[in-house]
Amino acid sequence: MAVQQADSVRNAQADAWETALGTTPAIRLFAGTPPADETAALSSNTLLAAATADWSPASGGAKSLTATATDTAANATGLATFYRIYGTPTNADTGGTSLEQGLVAMGWTASTPVVVGQQVVNPNTQGGNVYRCTTGGTTASSGGPTGTAGSGITDGTAVWGYVGTCDMIIDNVSIATGQQVQIPTFTKTWPG
Repeated sequence: MAVQQADSVRNAQADAWETALGTTPAIRLFAGTPPADETAALSSNTLLAAATADWSPASGGAKSLTATATDTAANATGLATFYRIYGTPTNADTGGTSLEQGLVAMGWTASTPVVVGQQVVNPNTQGGNVYRCTTGGTTASSGGPTGTAGSGITDGTAVWGYVGTCDMIIDNVSIATGQQVQIPTFTKTWPG
């Protein structure tokens, strides 16, 4: 039997997480291969966009953003592959201590052109499997990539490799310098 916890315990853990992040944590989106963990140095990673975040009080063992986190003008052009949350930085783009890191993807869609390096989540839910495009093409008319077999997952004329579990879904991982980038939803759920 798995450990089970009351919502009051899960809510306390969730609220403590937010307290540890500080009053104005920043969510930063990066391109490139994620470092080994949240404390490892960035290496050949590009900061694409950054936004200040705030979460609502925990409910049902989960915390959600109180409002859309927005960067009005992205820093660089690239494909977002991971995020980091920095505790109370001096501004959204710089400073603070990296406290969390996770995979970023956009929802898989049928019959859509994709490019090498683009990440999608299928099924289109936080916690679903993330796939990185290894051969550009057009996705199938239904289904999408499945499984955790590593690479060579065919989807229409596109080919994918399994990356891991999705931690954050964004509307578009292809970011261009100066564009507005929004994180409309981001929910953290504690087990139990």
